[in-house]
Amino acid sequence: MNNQKFIVTKDKATAEFFIASGIKLVSQIGNTYTFLNQPPKHFSFRETDKGKYCFSNILSM
Repeated sequence: MNNQKFIVTKDKATAEFFIASGIKLVSQIGNTYTFLNQPPKHFSFRETDKGKYCFSNILSM
């Protein structure tokens, strides 16, 4: 797991996948979705396109 606190995406399909997978959405501003980087134990980032999200320690609200 990455040590950054948040996962950020601007891709709606990726955001919906994270939500469906149980990752907690903490902020949505326009088309920017920010999630807590605490995915369920069964979750694998290999199921998503690495170019569609990034990790960050910055929370924009």
